[in-house]
Amino acid sequence: RCVDLEGDRARVEGNTVQMSEDGDCIDIEGDDAVVRKNRIARCDGDGVNIDGDDAVIDSNKIESGDSRGIDFFGDNPQITKNKVESTGS
Repeated sequence: RCVDLEGDRARVEGNTVQMSEDGDCIDIEGDDAVVRKNRIARCDGDGVNIDGDDAVIDSNKIESGDSRGIDFFGDNPQITKNKVESTGS
């Protein structure tokens, strides 16, 4: 994994995240996470994977590999203005 966070109120903003082999590019476990304005590319796993409530996933550019661009488990997500492009087979 490129970014692997556990805990509430995690923020990942304005980053370029590339080339995660055998894992998700951004993986967060906790409530009230914010993932905003990131460029995410060439992940073997999910581009963004969040397990928690009340997450904001906004304005990201995601080029997903063999898995999902955005994978969310929880309640009350706000998933807006993302550009997700699959490059997998």
